[in-house]
Amino acid sequence: MNNMTFDSVKEIIDIKIKPLVQEHGGGIELKNVQGGTVYIKLLGACRNCPSAQLTVQNHIKRILVQHFPGIEKVAVTDSISSDLIDMAKKLLSHA
Repeated sequence: MNNMTFDSVKEIIDIKIKPLVQEHGGGIELKNVQGGTVYIKLLGACRNCPSAQLTVQNHIKRILVQHFPGIEKVAVTDSISSDLIDMAKKLLSHA
């Protein structure tokens, strides 16, 4: 499968990767596909796991590249939006 669209990458994540991370109490969500980069969000136990980067590079990226050879990078996105961080800073500065 070489046609790399958001939906095609999401399908592989849902079928091949999500069950693997769920076995360890985690989750994964596809956020974006841009050029050769796939942006994901790790959820549950995977979110704060010390081995998360190894899992991303050794398992998640490997599986995705098998299906989409054009993938160059899998990036984990921050789980907190910059708008929420700015709002929290404003609230805390007035406390």
